[in-house]
Formats: sequence, structure tokens, C-alpha cells
Amino acid sequence: MTGAAASAFRATDVENALTGKALDEQTISDATVPKSLIRLTC
Repeated sequence: MTGAAASAFRATDVENALTGKALDEQTISDATVPKSLIRLTC
């Protein structure tokens, strides 16, 4: 589950970067969520 979630977040980050829809709110949420997942997994 964690691997799939991480890949999904990475996919959204790539899509946002390609489409240029990487808004401040999205980048902040995307940056904070993976960190929390990493902390939980570690």
C-alpha cells in the first residue's frame, strides 16, 4: 500500500509539473503528505 501510494503521489507530481498546474497549495500538500508517509513507514 505504501509503495502504491508513493508512486501515486509521484505520478501526480509529474503530471502537475508537466501540465504546469503545480499550485502553491498543491505543492505544499504533496510535499507534506509523502513526508508523513515516510515517517510512518520508517
